[in-house]
This record gives sequence, structure tokens and C-alpha cells, in this order.
Amino acid sequence: MNIPRKIYRKLRKIINNRNKPPQRQSIRSSIKSNKEIVTIQVGNREFSIKGKRYGSEIRENSDYALYGLAALSMTYNLDIHLDGVVTNDTYIRISKLGELWQSWNAPGVFPLGITVSEIIKPENVERPGGIFCLSGGVDSSYAGIGAAEDGYTHALLIAGADYSSKESIGFQQLKDRVSNISRYLNLELVIAETDIRSLRIHWGYFHTLLLAMCLSYSGSGLGFGGFSADNTIAQDYERHPWGNNHAVAAVLGSKDFPINYRGGDRNRSEKVGYIYKYMKEVVPYISVCNKDKNIGGNCGTCRKCVRTKLNFMANGIDYTPFFEKEINIIDFLERRIEIPERVNDIRAELMRQYDIYFSIQDGDVKVAVCKYIVKLERLLRKRIKYDNNYNYRSLLTTF
Repeated sequence: MNIPRKIYRKLRKIINNRNKPPQRQSIRSSIKSNKEIVTIQVGNREFSIKGKRYGSEIRENSDYALYGLAALSMTYNLDIHLDGVVTNDTYIRISKLGELWQSWNAPGVFPLGITVSEIIKPENVERPGGIFCLSGGVDSSYAGIGAAEDGYTHALLIAGADYSSKESIGFQQLKDRVSNISRYLNLELVIAETDIRSLRIHWGYFHTLLLAMCLSYSGSGLGFGGFSADNTIAQDYERHPWGNNHAVAAVLGSKDFPINYRGGDRNRSEKVGYIYKYMKEVVPYISVCNKDKNIGGNCGTCRKCVRTKLNFMANGIDYTPFFEKEINIIDFLERRIEIPERVNDIRAELMRQYDIYFSIQDGDVKVAVCKYIVKLERLLRKRIKYDNNYNYRSLLTTF
């Protein structure tokens, strides 16, 4: 069918405009503080952080705002001038972060552009205590065990990350579970709420900036912060680009408020085994499912829940007491699993499944995992255009 020239031109114009990057804009940002609510104005938009600031001798700088503004700058191609005071070390590290993302040339990420009205040296004050992000999942629970032993005093749970607000039913259930984990770790639970995700930042790339922002805000009077690694260094290479990685973590924080990266020494199956061995009491409260936002626990039937069940099986642990529902895992892997579509998600799923494949005992379940891996690899080949000089090979390909 021939399309009339006039309609064709209009369609081409729509497609070209959709693919065109947004024009660089220069906007101003300011901060308004009202008791336990801070509002960061960004042009004619705004986002907020709600919650108490903990510790002694609260820092009066606006370092925490830089992380949220950096995420907006690199998502929307903005030059942002902040009318506020920040420390020189944090400003330098944020610039390093922008250089990292620009050098990676990640799709949809624009050059960082942030200036501030005043840059100061940090106060020479020693503050006791530390605050650690505890989401209730495997990664943060594993890293939290070490954090509790290394002088951390507070556990931070963020509303507005996986759940839209602290009033949601799912978040309330999650809070109860995380409260039990923090009690076993002997950490005081802290809640911070932010609505920055409503501005649609690139979540996959910049979620660690939200963590750093809330850590710096809630821990304004504490000595240091920390959050957990999603992957090992080797897995970072496989999943790149992804926001939670060792390179990004290395430039977060400052000399005045270091943000430590914990738990990147083990893969997911090894973490599950470690938690079960050294702090079995917290296992019933771990939350890995985020498919159903109406619950803060584990549905037992989604891809992430089944993957965690396989992590338990890889350690020879009975997972049935920790999940709501039981399913036939072999049937699920072969027929009913929801296969990811995007290249980065496929690579991440492959990485997790290889972790399980290399750990789990021989048997029907391992065969099912193997078949699922082959299915993912075939899909990945279709999604990626390879250079002629690069011959992609499956690890399971026979000689």
C-alpha cells in the first residue's frame, strides 16, 4: 500500500522528533526546609525528602541534594545551578560520577551539568555512628550482618524506592519485616521518604544516587553511610550498564561522610547460604518479591521468588517455610516463566541463572535451569547485533 506523501512526511517528522534528544536547558534549583521536610525546587518542578535527621551536630550543607540533582541532570539533559552550600569533596566526586557515565556512553544518559553558589571545606568534626541502607532483600541483609559488626548504628529504609509511599500497604508490611531484621542486627530503624521517582529519573542507572541522597540526609549527624552491592565485580562486567556497581560506589560520599560499598564479595547463592548459616533468625523476614506492590513479603510464584528458591536449593536449604505459595519449579522454568525482553534484563537474568547453575546439585532442576539458560541465550543473540570479528558462544555449546 502506498502512503500519500503528505501523511508520510508527517509520520517521519513524528518519528524523528521522538528520537531527537531533548534540547539542553539551564535551570535554577533551591532548597526549602520545614522541620522534617526538605523540598528541592528544580525549575518549575520539585521533589522532597521527608524524615528525621539523625546523629549529633547536624551538617548544615546541602550535599545530599547534589545526588538527586545529578540524576535529573543526566536524565533530562539539564544544566542545573543550585542556590546552596556544598562541600568541595562531594562536589568533586559528583563531577567524577558525571565523567564515568559520560565515558560509558550509556543510552539515554546526558552529560552532567551542575554548578553551585557556594563551595566550602567540610567541618573538622568527628561524628560517631553510621547509617546503612536495609531494604530487606538478600543483598542488604547479607551486607547488614557485616555492617552491624563494623560500627553502624542505624538502618535506613526508603519509602519511594520500590514502593510509592510509606502509606502503601506493601511498604507497611515491608517495614514490619525490615524492623525484625534490624532488631536482630541491633540497628535502629530509620524511615526516609522521597518522591523523586515521580520525576521519572532513569531508575536503572541512577537508583544508587537516591540511596546516597537519603543516606546523606538522614545521616546528617552521623559519621558514615553504606549500602549493599547487587553483584560481584565479575557480575558488574556482565550487567553493565547498571547503576549499582563498584565504579559508581567508589565516587559516592565524601571524606566528611564516606559511603561504603558492602557485600560485593559473594554472589546471590553464596549470600543466601551465609545468612542461613550465621543469622538464620532473619531468613523468614527477607523480602525478595516486588511484583505485587500490595504485599511486602514473597508471593512465591514470580521470577524473582523462584530464583531465590533456587538460591536456597543451591545451598541444600528447604525454602518452603519462607514463601507464601509452592509451585512446580521445573514446570515453571520450562513453560511459565516470564522471560525478560530488554537486553540488559536478559543479561542480568543470565548472570543470576549461571550463578545457580554452577552451584546447584545435578538433577532434574539443574537440567531445567540449563534449558532456561539456553532459551535466554538464544533470545540474547536475536536482540544484539554482533561485530563480524566477535563470535558469540554459549558456555553450554558442545565442541
